[in-house]
Amino acid sequence: MRIPIAITVLAALATAIPSPHRGLDATVDDVETLEALRRERERQEKRYRLAKEREARFIGEMLRQREQQYELRKAKEQEARIHGWQHE
Repeated sequence: MRIPIAITVLAALATAIPSPHRGLDATVDDVETLEALRRERERQEKRYRLAKEREARFIGEMLRQREQQYELRKAKEQEARIHGWQHE
């Protein structure tokens, strides 16, 4: 996800290079462009971070469920062994 962000930033910077023919207005436009790029980059990074956090929570929950299933299966097997030994 970082590569598309970098490409976007570089492309915008290439178009934001002031031209001697544009005069002082170019500086204001360049600053506004850079600020817009910074805000967009921050939004993308936040979206990426939130997606990674959701993924980590999902994986954690799946691991907890597997562990619970394993413990339940182990308890049932132990109970079956205990009952099997009592009937002998």
